[in-house]
Amino acid sequence: MSQVEVWFVGVECRQRQEGEDEIYGTVNLVSADGSQKSSIAFPRGQQTWDFGPDNKRIGTLQELLYRGEPQELAIVASVIEHDSGNVDGYKAAAAGVVTTVATSAVAAVSAGAAALAAPLIALLSNELVDAATKFLGAADDIYGPKSLVLTPASMEGANQRRKTLHRPDDPKTLDWTDAIVQTGTDDGGDLGEYAIYLDVRLTPAAPQPQPRPRHAGSSSGAVSVVSRIPNSMELWWIGRDGSVEDGFWYEGSNWQRFQLAPMGSASSTGAVSAVSRIPNSMELWWIGADGAVEAAYWYEGGSWQRYQLAPAGSASPSGSVSVVSRIPNSMELWWIGADGAVEAAYWYEGGSWQRYQLAPAGSASPSGAISVVSRIPNSMELWWISPDGAVEAAYWYEGGSWQRYQLAPAGSASPTGAVSVVSRIPNSMELWWIGADGAVEAAYWYEGGSWQRYQLAPAGSASPTGAISVVSRIPNSMELWWISPDGAVEAAYWYEAGSWQRYQLAPAGSASPSGSVSVVSRIPNSMELWWTSPAGAVEAAYWYEGGSWQRYELAPPGSASSQ
Repeated sequence: MSQVEVWFVGVECRQRQEGEDEIYGTVNLVSADGSQKSSIAFPRGQQTWDFGPDNKRIGTLQELLYRGEPQELAIVASVIEHDSGNVDGYKAAAAGVVTTVATSAVAAVSAGAAALAAPLIALLSNELVDAATKFLGAADDIYGPKSLVLTPASMEGANQRRKTLHRPDDPKTLDWTDAIVQTGTDDGGDLGEYAIYLDVRLTPAAPQPQPRPRHAGSSSGAVSVVSRIPNSMELWWIGRDGSVEDGFWYEGSNWQRFQLAPMGSASSTGAVSAVSRIPNSMELWWIGADGAVEAAYWYEGGSWQRYQLAPAGSASPSGSVSVVSRIPNSMELWWIGADGAVEAAYWYEGGSWQRYQLAPAGSASPSGAISVVSRIPNSMELWWISPDGAVEAAYWYEGGSWQRYQLAPAGSASPTGAVSVVSRIPNSMELWWIGADGAVEAAYWYEGGSWQRYQLAPAGSASPTGAISVVSRIPNSMELWWISPDGAVEAAYWYEAGSWQRYQLAPAGSASPSGSVSVVSRIPNSMELWWTSPAGAVEAAYWYEGGSWQRYELAPPGSASSQ
């Protein structure tokens, strides 16, 4: 089974005692073998939460209680309605209680006792009550302590029981798998009820190598990925015979594969582009071997359906489609024509696809690609490489028409590369591209200023026929990956107030120099990557906060084209 994480995600006021309750408390965990313990005092950064009136019924947070192998866990929560007690003293005492109980558990297991959570519940509860008598005021009302035992079996079923909390009197929501409900009465007999919410999350172990498939990735192409909901990922790549291959993963299970489109459906030098404009749908596009723009879509409850967006000869077979969904009921696409024009299509719910030309023949390198971002819902920004290596750009703001400019002059970029972009906060954009000399070049824009440029990695750092992939998993960080000329997977990261740092994720020979890395951050504390190897394998790596990068092979060597 995968590793498991247990998160404390929120508190709900189901019934208040007074007009406004001042609430604080702790959630305490000890693993059955005593090896792990935690005590989370809430709220963070203040003594109490005010609960009761409208918009003050739900308190949300994200606090990690446990990460590790599945085992029995004893969890005890206490909620206190504050009047005059020593809040900080009680919170500190609770942490001491957890340490004491964990030490007792380790000693018991060492002496031969079974690692069971149930005996720890009573010990935790009693010790917390003792702590309360020392630090609570006469008018403070304690709810509980109440407890919960999580077993490996209950952890396995977490995804099936996950729910979303909604209330008509509070716009906040939270996702949860388990709750500890506590009631209490004050001196006047007024009843209050509060719920502590936990979310049990299965984090994937490295998937086992799959049986040798008939179709794996073209090493001259790339893997495309989307995470339409936090507990799933879906991948697509072009097979060695021009098929479109699909791999999908749902939390708690292994990777599964199928073929979306048969041999000959796609250009083996192209790539698949995907978007999930709403959580229950996915839409794909790719370039056919004859230069048609082909498409497929899936809506939950149905099967994949296919259509042709643009006929044969519409697109460069060595290019790809770029897509953005700036608002949930629309999609916008761009691709490079066989003549180097920048072609476009758009769809709005209730209508059909419409097409236009953004830039005329000769504007873009036929072997390049277009990058797009929608940093705010009423705008779109595009970049592409021209045949002479200039970095060209276009932007659109609602109510206006497309405008164009040149970001970097001729010779600035490899004509066989592409621009990568991220908007980590709404008023900024950051770009990277590979120079003709293999340098990693960059530019950034902050609202109110002009574009500024810098060089992230010197000449010879990147393969001129590759591309850069980027993700901003949290607003104050950015992470980049690219393929070096010797096939290493290189990386760089930036955290606010720091400078760029670099490292090597995979050594020389790991990746096809004509490929690229694809990345997704399905939840803020994780990143997942894929690339194709020179031997045509589909390689992967993943990172979860607090751990190191782990690697696995999704499709083995010899399965894919090495052209």
